[in-house]
Amino acid sequence: MQLAMHAHGLAGRRHDRLFRLAAERADAALGRLADRVAGVVLRLSDENGPKGGRALRCVATLQLVGGGSLVSTSLSSDWQDACSRALDRAATLVKRCTGRKRSLERR
Repeated sequence: MQLAMHAHGLAGRRHDRLFRLAAERADAALGRLADRVAGVVLRLSDENGPKGGRALRCVATLQLVGGGSLVSTSLSSDWQDACSRALDRAATLVKRCTGRKRSLERR
C-alpha cells in the first residue's frame, strides 16, 4: 500500500512529522486491509488560513485493488485528529464495500 500526502500551508519540519504520523495511522487503520487497498492519498488543507479555528480538512482517497476508489473527509482543529478520523472512516468504508461484494459473490 502506497501513501502520498499533499499539504497546503505546512512548513518542512511540520510536514515531515505529520507525514510520519499519517503513515503510522494509515498502517494502524488500514494494515489489515492492505490486500484490498492499493494506495492512499491524503490531502490536507487549512480552510481558515492563519486565523485558526476548526477548519483543518483532511480528505483521504483510497484506490482499491480491484479498481475503484473511496473518499473520506474529516474536519477538525488538529491535523493529527483530522487524519485519524478520515482514515478510520475510510477503513470502515473499505470493510463495508468489500464485504458487500464478497457476500454477493457467495450467492
